Amino acid sequence: MSLNDVSISKQIIDTFKNKLLSCLELDVALVGAGPANLVAGYYLGRAGFKAYYVMDSVETTASLISKCVGAGTRIFNLVKVTDVLFREKDGGARVAGLVLNWSPVENLGLHVDPLGIEAKFVVDGTGHPADICHIVVRKLEAKLFTKTGDVVGEMSLWADKGEEFTVSNTGEVFPGLYVVGMAANNAFGGPRMGPIFGGMLLSGKKASELLIKELQAS
Repeated sequence: MSLNDVSISKQIIDTFKNKLLSCLELDVALVGAGPANLVAGYYLGRAGFKAYYVMDSVETTASLISKCVGAGTRIFNLVKVTDVLFREKDGGARVAGLVLNWSPVENLGLHVDPLGIEAKFVVDGTGHPADICHIVVRKLEAKLFTKTGDVVGEMSLWADKGEEFTVSNTGEVFPGLYVVGMAANNAFGGPRMGPIFGGMLLSGKKASELLIKELQAS
């Protein structure tokens, strides 16, 4: 049997379309594909919850990605988060999803309507930039962090304290929004920790445990 180029193209389009449609409503949307979120995605997927990543490229190690995908978490690349969805709950705002666009569209500055997806929880695992935290602060002028009312930014390199800080500050910082890994350091002004990954892995595991508890209670 000869290969048909059009049939191959149709299969690629249909597969991606079905994958995307299946992820428009999620339990958890993990933004960023660093070690913390991949570990969180593994544990969430293994527990049977629906999660996926939004990222610019798949750069993390093959073993983490393989375990994460094997547990049932979906990974998308070439996608950029441009905004978050807010919904009213208990008299206040809550992060309830993401606004997405394709990275090439954003890079070229084209006017293409974005996509909205719903998620019970969003996790900012974007690393040093803490992109989602900054979006929430900017949009709502929200007092996210009790000590400062803003995203603090990272302190200087200190591996030992940085690891401890990353894990201790992993958690919910605004209704519906969690921080993990270096985004937690950025949000609360913790030290950078250089090429040390233990704290990020433990951060992802801690976030997954907190989220699983929340989802099971809801």
